[in-house]
Amino acid sequence: MGQVGVWSTPQPLPLDFRWCSGGGCRDIQIFTIGGVLTLILNVVLCTDVVGTNLGLHGCAVAISAGQWLVATLFVHTLWRRQLLEFVAPDWRLVNELFSNVGVLVLGTLARMGTYTVMTAAATSMGVVPGAAHKVRVVGGGEEELTCV
Repeated sequence: MGQVGVWSTPQPLPLDFRWCSGGGCRDIQIFTIGGVLTLILNVVLCTDVVGTNLGLHGCAVAISAGQWLVATLFVHTLWRRQLLEFVAPDWRLVNELFSNVGVLVLGTLARMGTYTVMTAAATSMGVVPGAAHKVRVVGGGEEELTCV
């Protein structure tokens, strides 16, 4: 009977990392710590357990706090292992990069602009006309799906 990764631990929660070896252990630990913090903050901020009941705003704060903790722990781990260093940029390389990337950025912005205009036009009609634009009435009131 084969079991997979985290769930092969004998504990009810996957917090025992003795089975883990190699470079992925710290990643799993960091994500678990962030998930536990998010869970605790969701219970505290989004429910009536302690009386806060902030609803969606509390969930946003909980998720943001968990993500910030995970990002901070990853940067700390990379810094401690000396895999991350902050150096001043070489402006010659930056200029070369931007001179070669300009056309790609322009194409991306053009596509994003086109999709934004199309979405704005489609949603300006309202919910019902926007959803019903593929249905047309034919003859004596029969409805037919069209691909307009």
